[in-house]
Amino acid sequence: MRQKRLDARMLALIGVLAALVFALSLVEFRIPLALGDKTRIHFGNIMCLVSGVLFGPMVGGMAAGLGSMFYDFTNPLYFSEFWITFLTKFCMGWTAGMLAKHALAKVPMFPRVLVAGLGGQLVYIALYLCKTAVMQHFLYGNPWPAVWVVVAGKAAVSSVNGLLAVAGCALLAPALAAGLKTTGLLARRGTA
Repeated sequence: MRQKRLDARMLALIGVLAALVFALSLVEFRIPLALGDKTRIHFGNIMCLVSGVLFGPMVGGMAAGLGSMFYDFTNPLYFSEFWITFLTKFCMGWTAGMLAKHALAKVPMFPRVLVAGLGGQLVYIALYLCKTAVMQHFLYGNPWPAVWVVVAGKAAVSSVNGLLAVAGCALLAPALAAGLKTTGLLARRGTA
């Protein structure tokens, strides 16, 4: 039976997954960019993708968005962008969940997780780079040539971050799915 509303179990699941996204976002390597901008490689995106792949688009999107947003609340460098982070990370988890649950439902586990993770990560990178360009030009007033330098730097770091996240998801999701199936949690809501 498919549930269409939030119950206590689903809210608890979103909370636990969001906490894991938050905790893994704290494992980071900061990278300075041109014009004093900031970026980082972190492991939070792994759990954003795993949440979507294992538990579907809504749970994955909410866990990814909330966990990443709470990270922004704790960091003065990112605080002002918390709402943008919520939306972009929600889209990452939601896309990974939609691909895993609907578009690739009949595909074997490993390729499904790999493609769904890659799709979620590509959507996030595109949104992140668009946000960077808009903010650099329209908010900070930088000329377009300087904006593209910053965007190129963030694209390089985001690509590395994305590859790490997709690889981590491809390794972690099948292992977690095997254990979670015994709890019955994936049988009700999951995609694995």
